[in-house]
Amino acid sequence: DLLPSELKTAVLRTLAVIAIKKKILQSDLILLRGSSAYEHIKELLDKKFIQKRRQRDGRSFWLSLSEKFYQTFAVSNEFLTKISESKK
Repeated sequence: DLLPSELKTAVLRTLAVIAIKKKILQSDLILLRGSSAYEHIKELLDKKFIQKRRQRDGRSFWLSLSEKFYQTFAVSNEFLTKISESKK
């Protein structure tokens, strides 16, 4: 009940990877999640859960969480930091 019902499981998993990493190159995300992640990224951008910024020294994009993500999922940045550190 806490998750937005309009997001499919695969899209939520892609969002979870971005959340755990907090900032990830789109090219790295595609390596982790496969080519279907391009559609997931598009959907997450359309729903404003993530932000996309061009990489300065390269051709990929940086993906990061938006303020809407933090408001919708009621997750703090500190909590995500703890999760990402425990995955190392």
